[in-house]
Amino acid sequence: MDKEKGKIPSQIGTYKILQKLPPQGMGLFYLGERGERKVWIKSIPSNMKVDQEFKDRFLREMEVVGRLNHPNIVQALDFGWDEKEKSYYLVYEKLEGESLGEGLNKVGKMAVPMVIRIALEVAKGLAHAHQQKIIHRYITPESIFLCEDGSIKITNFGLAKFTHTTSITMAGTLLGNPLYMSPEQAMSDYLDYRTDQYSLGITIFHAIAGEPPFDNPIPIRIIEAHCYNPLPSLKEKAPHIPDKVEALVNKLCAKNPDDRYEITEDVVLELEDILESLS
Repeated sequence: MDKEKGKIPSQIGTYKILQKLPPQGMGLFYLGERGERKVWIKSIPSNMKVDQEFKDRFLREMEVVGRLNHPNIVQALDFGWDEKEKSYYLVYEKLEGESLGEGLNKVGKMAVPMVIRIALEVAKGLAHAHQQKIIHRYITPESIFLCEDGSIKITNFGLAKFTHTTSITMAGTLLGNPLYMSPEQAMSDYLDYRTDQYSLGITIFHAIAGEPPFDNPIPIRIIEAHCYNPLPSLKEKAPHIPDKVEALVNKLCAKNPDDRYEITEDVVLELEDILESLS
């Protein structure tokens, strides 16, 4: 069976495959079901033409999501090896709704209280991940899912890593979305949980202002701006925002990680305080 040419397996593990889904980073994606429950399935067949780094990253994602259990993080239900398909697979709960990125594409920008509520739920999920010594490394509007029931969940753990593990990315390789990338990630420096704080801050800026702070058709110019250019004034783009919101974004987006929040739980507390003041 040549999965790379689009032939869909009838089953992976104990899950019936219903349809192939559009690519979202590494591997192949399917809608599946077991019993009456619909699920998302991510797989990497052994005959898929990818390098060892790609395979190692997929296996690490399997390990990472197995450590996470939080209402603001997409739930991994199962993972394993399918002998018939010769494929590793990872099963996630199927979420109903849309990503924050899809929402912003429709409306351009969002009301400040809504953005702060979303950011608070994301920060709670990140705080849990950071307590497990896991860095997400890909916090963007596309990695934040707005569920139909009103809940907010972090998705896309394909680049996540443990703080104590060495990088499996080849030197000189840039992974992630430059629009939301911290200076230290862009320069391949040592990373800790504060890189996720920076990306969350850029995402908040985008959702309130209607555009990310740094944009350019040439990715290296975006990276240079993150590293060396002052953050544009959010107040100039959204004059109505409270000073506390701008101060939060400025601290999250500090160039030096030491100037951000000491722990992500402090980001949660700050967002709770801001949300209460907005209500």
